[in-house]
Amino acid sequence: MNKDEWEEKHYGALGKTIDEILSHTEVDSDTLVDAIFFRLEKKSLLQSSYNDAELKFLEVYALVGEIGNGGFSQYFDNSSGDNAEIALAGLREIGADNAADITERAMAVFPDGKPPEDRYERQEIMEQMNEDCFRVWDVCSKSFCKLDVSVRHLLFVYANKRRAEIHLL
Repeated sequence: MNKDEWEEKHYGALGKTIDEILSHTEVDSDTLVDAIFFRLEKKSLLQSSYNDAELKFLEVYALVGEIGNGGFSQYFDNSSGDNAEIALAGLREIGADNAADITERAMAVFPDGKPPEDRYERQEIMEQMNEDCFRVWDVCSKSFCKLDVSVRHLLFVYANKRRAEIHLL
């Protein structure tokens, strides 16, 4: 079974609309957040554009996934880091202020405190960084992962609050 088949099997049955997905009160919030992300990803495959609520959901989800998998250095090295400013705004909007503060500290390593939106430009800067920068990211990554409040849970709350604005496929 490939990734698409696995996701369709696990998340597809939860529904195609935000209301259908969020109606599953017996399912844990992490799975529902994954299902929403799954449907939003499908939307991009059809070249639909995202509204503000959808984009912030996607970018916060990507940030959390990248940090959990390889820290801020991985996040900034990958294309997910192209939208760091949107992810930061999303963290603030969902009420993850501690996570946003940590993300700002990680972003401050870049010139002018802002990572370039262009991945290759960002990677060139990263290649010239000294070890102190990577230590900052390591500390920020560990701090982010140890937060008392789950950012994924706040995404679930956000999806419930902004459900009228989140349109899935």
